[in-house]
Amino acid sequence: MLLESISLAGRDIHYARHEEIMLTHKILKARYKKVSVLFNTPKFTLVPASLYEAKNAEDLMLFCGRKAEPGDKIISNRMHLGEMVCLCYVPEFLYYFIRSQHENAVIMHHVVPIIESLVLKREHSKKSDRLMLYFHDDEMTITVSKNGSIELCNTFGYSNMDDMVYYVLFAIDQLRLDTKQTSFEVFGDIEADDIRFMTLRKYVGDLKLTDRPVYFNYDFGRVSNQQQFYNLFNLMLCE
Repeated sequence: MLLESISLAGRDIHYARHEEIMLTHKILKARYKKVSVLFNTPKFTLVPASLYEAKNAEDLMLFCGRKAEPGDKIISNRMHLGEMVCLCYVPEFLYYFIRSQHENAVIMHHVVPIIESLVLKREHSKKSDRLMLYFHDDEMTITVSKNGSIELCNTFGYSNMDDMVYYVLFAIDQLRLDTKQTSFEVFGDIEADDIRFMTLRKYVGDLKLTDRPVYFNYDFGRVSNQQQFYNLFNLMLCE
């Protein structure tokens, strides 16, 4: 198994540059029996599976304030455990380039394995509610499960500690989470000695780095940051 987080610059980089990265990167150019790709983009929304129809996908995105830009392609991911469909926009050229290199690649939004893992966790947790924070670059995704249902899943950009704390406390207040009955977990690009983690602990005392899924609870050698690839480890839940 190979786990790799790769940053690609935005639309200001020409297609040829992305193609060069994909063709020369030692991980990306290799051949695999199975390939899954997660896109980290704030342009996504969740729809109850019972209400979803593929022909209305773009209208649903627009209704939720997710407007397409030139060169965007909409994709959908149906969740098996979460009973929802995740819609998101990804760069069209990158989508088809991945398909050209890995025809059967599974392409999905990064919140899909997070939500699927939350559904599984609530079945084995003593606490009824759970708030998970996924840190990536200068953004964080807040996902909240309350009383067995997903109440919030959104990505927020922040430029300072005050903004970060505000979004977390706002979610707790608006969803009326009982801090004694809620599990607070963080993962992604963050460590226990990170200023973001230490700052949040001042407001949410019962905060911890999330554990690696039990079905991957063994030594991966150079992977020391067990929470960094949490969403990638949980990809198997999305099959």
